Amino acid sequence: MPKRRKRRSHSRNTLAAQIRQLAKTDTFAAALLAERGKQFSEIETLLNLYYETLQLSRKIQAGEKTADEKLLEGEPGWTKERAAQYRSEIPKSLQKFAFQISQIVIDAISARDTSKIIEIVEAIEFLKTPHECADHWRYEVLTLKHFLINQGDEWEIGKWATSINWPDDDGKNGFPQLRRLLKELDAPLKPTRRIRKV
Repeated sequence: MPKRRKRRSHSRNTLAAQIRQLAKTDTFAAALLAERGKQFSEIETLLNLYYETLQLSRKIQAGEKTADEKLLEGEPGWTKERAAQYRSEIPKSLQKFAFQISQIVIDAISARDTSKIIEIVEAIEFLKTPHECADHWRYEVLTLKHFLINQGDEWEIGKWATSINWPDDDGKNGFPQLRRLLKELDAPLKPTRRIRKV
């Protein structure tokens, strides 16, 4: 009798598939997965938020604009009041993350939980290790998606393409590849206005 061939699994567990699946429930976690190629632990996520917010805080203190502010400049809904609110939220967030981290450290010390202390140290080492983005385009889209959802905003396809430096070749045909990627990740895409022919 001939040997039966093993069936190939149709559900490939590629990084892109993992990102797509996670993006359905947690955009921020999916963006981190796209950046580093692995899902972050709870302490890695918290420390990453702290470091990123600390960087934003230092930029503002130095009188510089953050990347988010540069992106939103010129947008109709980006008023002075909204910009001021954005800036005022950053030190509050930094204080919140700092408190959460210090609480985890104090709890670990109180419980003499050396494994938790080691986990924190390893998370710091992991986050400071230089790396290349595991999935550049999905990371860019998911980072902006997370930001836009928080701002209650959506962008037209041209704005998306400009913001993430999408290849010009795709733009010649109306960005079909970028549209597919935005749809895959359920990114907030504003419908393109159609000009009626007279």
